[in-house]
Amino acid sequence: MSDHTSDVDRFKLDPAKFPKRIDVFVSERVVDHIQAISARSGRSFSESAAVILAQGAEKFNPERLES
Repeated sequence: MSDHTSDVDRFKLDPAKFPKRIDVFVSERVVDHIQAISARSGRSFSESAAVILAQGAEKFNPERLES
């Protein structure tokens, strides 16, 4: 027999884990580049931008920032 409460809790949504929306301003050149990537990959512009941002964030070294 299964515990109904734990089954229900297992499927509850946690708003803290929802994707976050951000606004980013980039040059027209960057927009063109992301559009080209989107066309080649079959992803939407937003998906392509999110992948690029995530990959860049994983490789980002904050110590290299200029003060």
